Amino acid sequence: MEEEDRMILRKIALSFFCLIFLSNSAFAEVTMERLVNAMSEPENWLTHHKSLDGARYVELNEINKYNVKNLKVAYTIPLGDVSEGSDGLGSHQSTPLVKDGYMYVTGMWDVVYKIDLTGKYPNIVWTFDPENDVDVIDNPVTRGAALWGSSVIINTEDGRVISIDDETGEMNWESFIATEQGEGFRAAPLVADDVILVHNAFGDWGTRGWISGVDPEDGKELWRFFTVPAPGEPGSETWTDPAQVAWKTGGAAAWVTGTYDPATKEYFVGTGNPVPMFDPEFRPGDNLYSDALLAVDSQNGNLNWYFQYTPGDYLDYDEVGIHQLVDEEYEGEMRKQVVHFGRNGYYYQLDRTNGQFLKAAQYIEKIDWT
Repeated sequence: MEEEDRMILRKIALSFFCLIFLSNSAFAEVTMERLVNAMSEPENWLTHHKSLDGARYVELNEINKYNVKNLKVAYTIPLGDVSEGSDGLGSHQSTPLVKDGYMYVTGMWDVVYKIDLTGKYPNIVWTFDPENDVDVIDNPVTRGAALWGSSVIINTEDGRVISIDDETGEMNWESFIATEQGEGFRAAPLVADDVILVHNAFGDWGTRGWISGVDPEDGKELWRFFTVPAPGEPGSETWTDPAQVAWKTGGAAAWVTGTYDPATKEYFVGTGNPVPMFDPEFRPGDNLYSDALLAVDSQNGNLNWYFQYTPGDYLDYDEVGIHQLVDEEYEGEMRKQVVHFGRNGYYYQLDRTNGQFLKAAQYIEKIDWT
């Protein structure tokens, strides 16, 4: 065989190998191992906060403080699902996910777009429209999807959890989880250790907040924890209205995705304000578990511990912002911590193994609520 022919065959073989490699990587499953080690894949963004601990950090340095001023728009992709709800125009708040050269982003009506980033210009591979019930959504907002196995998981504003085949864009299953009037989802789901974690986001609509675990195989609800206790349940003594009805519409919704500790399988999520938000006379008391950090067992929904930031909040503070998990020294001892900048003006450090308060520091000039 001539040397030139050998070279041609080598190139063909190499091209075939690369094609197989790219094909396999394009549909590589998202496993718990990949999520735990997400920082080792700086080119990917596999879960809402990049990593389960909420760091939102990647070790890439091509863009830095010296050249960021030179960035220019390379391309735009019109998504199209921009239309008003009954209360006006919504907004795009989705955190895009990136896996092996593909981007997954949701529009304001929960439409999912898979975008191929591997070419010179991106193109939309498939679009999935959940066909939301527009009559029950007043202000469309969605914050993203989740990747698990070979599926894309979304939760919709009209109360469904949906699994989509990553390769085809076809629906695997859908499950109606938020079924009471006014309930629905806005936070991106988080999937870890074979549980989809979702939560009712519409506390301000006069609903009772809750967090649920859903089976990623079939959409069955595995457990539910209510963020406002009913009479007789732990914490119900903090709702002291004489008629004992405020808890039914008490809010305390979780509308931002929480963080996750794979070592303990705990889900750390912040809750919003009690409802009515500016009328504490209707719902006197500290109103647990509003404006609080909850440490929930992802496998059964048990509340391991909680920390309330602003009891009886009447200023609509919410405490749904990121609760980052860090292992840092505190007073000469390494502690597993969860840290949070509260909307009430304080920065907090807690021991995430038991909820012990470690430290708080005021980070704004004036505090007027306490």
